[in-house]
Amino acid sequence: MSSSRRFKTNMEPMDRVSEAILALNPVTFRSKS
Repeated sequence: MSSSRRFKTNMEPMDRVSEAILALNPVTFRSKS
């Protein structure tokens, strides 16, 4: 698979994508034993 720009559409800066991911409010946790 090529990474050339000519084979892609809808390219956007990564900051918009990371904002959407962070809006999901990711958390870490440990299960109770």
